[in-house]
Amino acid sequence: MTYLLLTASLLVLSAGQECPSAGSRTDCGWYGVTESQCKDKGCCYEETPGNPYCFHKSGATPATPSDQSLINEYNDGSMGVAFSMLALDTWRNPGTGGNNGMDKAGFYSPVPTEYHSQSQQAISIVTRNQNMNPYPAYGSYGIVLHITANSEFWRYFQVIGYGYDKIVGGPGDGASHTPGTADWRRPITSMGKDYAWFTSQKNAILAKFNTVYHIHDYNEFDTNGLSPSDLAGVFVNEQYYDPSKVPSETEMCNFMRKAYPARSTPWPIYGYKWNSMYIKGYLPCGGAQVMAVNSSNVTSRVILV
Repeated sequence: MTYLLLTASLLVLSAGQECPSAGSRTDCGWYGVTESQCKDKGCCYEETPGNPYCFHKSGATPATPSDQSLINEYNDGSMGVAFSMLALDTWRNPGTGGNNGMDKAGFYSPVPTEYHSQSQQAISIVTRNQNMNPYPAYGSYGIVLHITANSEFWRYFQVIGYGYDKIVGGPGDGASHTPGTADWRRPITSMGKDYAWFTSQKNAILAKFNTVYHIHDYNEFDTNGLSPSDLAGVFVNEQYYDPSKVPSETEMCNFMRKAYPARSTPWPIYGYKWNSMYIKGYLPCGGAQVMAVNSSNVTSRVILV
């Protein structure tokens, strides 16, 4: 049985962690990772020839391949990940909250073939090449999803109607300012678009990063709901952290369980700063058993997996 200790800041820790000696190091980064990016992930950094420069602490539990894959997708400048910031009301009661009738976190399976007016969701896509500021109004907590060719979520994006042949999205707030009606927002599947079309549209918008307001602009794509099976975990904006709008562990666990009850392992919490994404820790849910642990000055939690 492995014990993962999460402090109140949700960093993954374990008793006896320290930086291992050369020759026994497990890679924790990617080619070109900087010392600050490595340490932001809670890993060790030392430039020793023949060894990974960024490596896990001894006693640390590396991310599972499926959880790590999201970080690999983020680090791929031609891929990226999708995230959506959520209001506290939405964390507490999925299907409610949001703004202007959007962002209520409506999950649908299978892929929707009709327009869902009450489930339009504002999404941003980011790679490590964009020092993007996420949408701030809802706070620092959101969700992050896969958009690979093997995912379903790319099929939840929409095509502008009336022959425009463009994705419902844009490099700044408001996406493409496409009217929110079924004739203007057409499901990708009903329009016969493939993943190559989606990729070209997505990358064209990423290429226009920070060209609207010039304040590290977030882009916006409006999707026709959310894909349960492509939900990767919780997204936390640590570049500009807002401590006033933080959902509780229970609220996040209940949300994630409702969104995708098939997951049996703990949900990862991904931290985000400019040009860096990393796993901060894991929620005590998704099949995990939780115990409270007293520390000298924090209340911690132990996940048994």
